[in-house]
Amino acid sequence: MRTCSKAKEKNKKSSFFIPFFIQGRNQSFLIISIIMVAITMVFTLSCERVEKPDEAAFMDEEEDLSIPELPYENKEIFRMHMNSLDDSYESLEESIDRQDWEGIRTFAMRMKSSSPVLFTGKRKDELPQDYVLLDTRFHFHTLALVEASEAREMVKLNLEFDNVKEICDDCHVKYKKKDS
Repeated sequence: MRTCSKAKEKNKKSSFFIPFFIQGRNQSFLIISIIMVAITMVFTLSCERVEKPDEAAFMDEEEDLSIPELPYENKEIFRMHMNSLDDSYESLEESIDRQDWEGIRTFAMRMKSSSPVLFTGKRKDELPQDYVLLDTRFHFHTLALVEASEAREMVKLNLEFDNVKEICDDCHVKYKKKDS
């Protein structure tokens, strides 16, 4: 009986050490977690805070919302080219509605070969940078429009047409005067 009780005592002692060992691991995890939170808080508090400007100061410095003047050599020639581009756009839209692939290709090619930057008669470095970027986006999407028309991919064609429309609208909002 003694051997049996000694074995029980031994099991009892080893079962005492197992929870203590597990408890030691949990304490280590807890200590590491506390250290990580403390480091994060110290880092956060030591970072320089950026003050938000108050609204009154922001309103005084608000950017000029008037339409910027787009430089061009000849206003009439510029308008003539833009009207021609607008006619091509409308004809393309009608051809898409009718699914007239030859018309789509013709008007997409006409739009691709036009250049709002060239219409100004100025060099790119004389024009506002965002106008030149709009022109670049216009060329990229009209090229994709031509590719979609040649492949007769109506889904891609509609997506690219929407992109071209968005670019035209962005440019008109920024540069087209209300009286023109």
